Formats: sequence, C-alpha cells, structure tokens
Amino acid sequence: MLAVVALLLVAAGFDAQGVYQYAQSQRPTALTGVWQPRRVERWVAGRWQPLAPADSAYPTHFYLQAG
Repeated sequence: MLAVVALLLVAAGFDAQGVYQYAQSQRPTALTGVWQPRRVERWVAGRWQPLAPADSAYPTHFYLQAG
C-alpha cells in the first residue's frame, strides 16, 4: 500500500514538472494577464443576453494565459 502511494506521489511530481516546463515555454501576448470585464453576456435561448453585475455568475476579473 505504501509503495502505491509513493508511486502516485512520484508520478504527480513528474506531471507537475512537465506542466511547469510547458508554462515557462509559453510567450506572453498582448492579451495575457488579468482583465476586468466591461460587459458580460451569456448564451440563453438561442441568443446572447447581458448578465447583470449583481448576478452571482458575473466575473469581476478574469485571467488570460498564453498558450
């Protein structure tokens, strides 16, 4: 049992290292970073409808990542 847990931790470590290396290889773009939306809409009943800032699904900030 302990060997299985150790193996899983080692595999997770290798996976995390690969994700980190991939993230470091991506170049930032003009859109990369934290943004604050001016208007948010969602697709409802076949069309885009505005989302009110009071709605709990309204994002106050969002992050765009390169890659």
